[in-house]
Amino acid sequence: MKHEKVCDLNSTAATASVPWIDTKHLLAHQTPDLPMFLYAASSLIQTSRSLQLAFPGEVSYAVKANPKKAILETLWRSGIGSFDVASINEIKLVRSLFPDARLHFNNPVKSDVDIERACCAYGVRSFVVDDFVGLNSLIPYLSPDTEITVRFKLEHDRAAYDFGSKFGATPDQAIPLLMLAKKHGARCSLTFHPGSQCSEPAVYKRYIQESAVIAKQARISLEQLNVGGGFPVSYENYAVLAVREFFKTIYQTVAQCFPDNAPKLLCEPGRALVAPCTSLLTRVLHVRESGEVFINDGVYGGLQEQSIMPIQTPIRLWRNGVQLEQDGEPVTVFGPTCDPVDKLLSTYRLCADIKVGDYVEFGLMGAYGSATTTGFNGFEPAEYVSVERGLDRLE
Repeated sequence: MKHEKVCDLNSTAATASVPWIDTKHLLAHQTPDLPMFLYAASSLIQTSRSLQLAFPGEVSYAVKANPKKAILETLWRSGIGSFDVASINEIKLVRSLFPDARLHFNNPVKSDVDIERACCAYGVRSFVVDDFVGLNSLIPYLSPDTEITVRFKLEHDRAAYDFGSKFGATPDQAIPLLMLAKKHGARCSLTFHPGSQCSEPAVYKRYIQESAVIAKQARISLEQLNVGGGFPVSYENYAVLAVREFFKTIYQTVAQCFPDNAPKLLCEPGRALVAPCTSLLTRVLHVRESGEVFINDGVYGGLQEQSIMPIQTPIRLWRNGVQLEQDGEPVTVFGPTCDPVDKLLSTYRLCADIKVGDYVEFGLMGAYGSATTTGFNGFEPAEYVSVERGLDRLE
């Protein structure tokens, strides 16, 4: 059952505190010297409601993607009442904001202390495990209202990040884990994660088919099937199918593989939910004669992911509040720190006469932008500024 509190996009409450219409409006009144995350709550609400309507089950937000209070509160208003949490601090944060939220402690590796606190102090009743060490740590806390979800993995190469290199039991290992959880009275479920930026719905199909095999061999009727996250965002160099195509495959495969006792469905998107709602506005600090450009944020700040994955976000260029043409050759972009690894993996086509004081605005920065920032070299993380108009792909 989905959380029912839905925000009216046209209500004054949704926009009353937003001072700027969009980036152009902000730059017509300010010349910020520090980087800024420009956050559009209306864009997040639209994306969230669209995903909830399209997915044939419950949508649970992966808090790791962006734990900002404003993001969480907007998602709650949009109808999200379920959260994938990976640590005690994430549990504390969500509980402090939404005491009635459904929490899924889906990090398979948890200390005994964190398990006790999650169960006894915060009332968490949903846990993921992928080995007997993790399951045995939970056995003292199991009850008929506790859900144990076994995470399993399959080999594939259709994602940007391979989560199977760190988490997940093999299908053969998952069977006795389910059986032991059932023996101790827990509600039993399965989950998988195809990896970030999964490019093919067929990967989800393979996982769902294997889920049916595991459940049958364990002689267990699954309470729930959590199909994970990994739903892709369309970056400039990532042409991907719409998320609804992944959901369609998921629904059809579950119907085929579980014709008589289909489990409830859960998904836990992070990137797909929050990436479009925020851009990162940076200022040009230096331009070399050879063409390299230095900006006031980088891989130790909001652009950290671009040091490990060659994603290329949509960009806009600004000078004196006017948008510029991207008519230059692709150039290397560096961040402001003294570290040589502070460099974006992808080159960007800026304007031919890019100058110090111009602005480069990176889109699709709502996921993992602010969540992974540091204060390295004394460069403080960018602050959030609200705008009314969602930027999405900066079209």
